Amino acid sequence: MKEEILKFIEGLASKFGTTTEHLWLILIKQARIAAITNLIVIAAMLVAGFGLFGIHKILSHPHPLFEFDTDLTITFYKRYGYKVIVPFIVGIITWGIFLIGALAEIGNTITGIYNPGYWALNDIGRRFDKE
Repeated sequence: MKEEILKFIEGLASKFGTTTEHLWLILIKQARIAAITNLIVIAAMLVAGFGLFGIHKILSHPHPLFEFDTDLTITFYKRYGYKVIVPFIVGIITWGIFLIGALAEIGNTITGIYNPGYWALNDIGRRFDKE
């Protein structure tokens, strides 16, 4: 398997008209870039989660409809019913799917930051297995 990967890297380097050492350095840099990108996606998912929680707090807090409205027990959920609840649930489900996808890459993210050489080899191995 190791010899096949080395031949694959050499073939890739000759295809791009560069040396294997230069290609390897590019793959190492790409490992860090991919890891940072994954961290940004995870951070964005966490911010979106806090945003959804804030929206839920606003929708569950009683709000008078008009200034002279004295009924302070009616929330947006009660007032608008499914018009508010269904889109909110769809948003939570969508956020959950994206969060699971982002967290599934946490292993590659940590590897890309602390051991980019292994990340590059693993990435080439995965791409090589697909062919």
